[in-house]
Amino acid sequence: MKLLKLNLANKKIRLVILHSLIFIYSISCIFSKAASYYSPSHIRFWIYYSGMVFMLFLYAGGWQKILKYMPVGTAFMHKAAAILWGMVFGILLFNERLTINKAAGILIIISGILLYTKSDIMENPDDIG
Repeated sequence: MKLLKLNLANKKIRLVILHSLIFIYSISCIFSKAASYYSPSHIRFWIYYSGMVFMLFLYAGGWQKILKYMPVGTAFMHKAAAILWGMVFGILLFNERLTINKAAGILIIISGILLYTKSDIMENPDDIG
């Protein structure tokens, strides 16, 4: 029984799902970093580690599903958005600093994703949804 049925033929829906999966992957990195503050003998290490494994499990299942409906190259190119989420989470949760070089890198990544997506839409106009 399918709990959630989505129209994966629609490119916009596929991209939203893909970026949701990338967000989930980025959350697994938060759990990983939080676990790194503790030794494996500490209960908090195992709580964070379990959270990381669970998020990676969700991500892997969704990733395999979405690859059935979009080219691998497109999916991997969009995966660069994980760097953006990592930067946001680092600033908000771990008091990391945003430098000019990091901001420039994020702008380059976002520009690349937008250019690639625009190119992909121009090559396959019937697949816009």
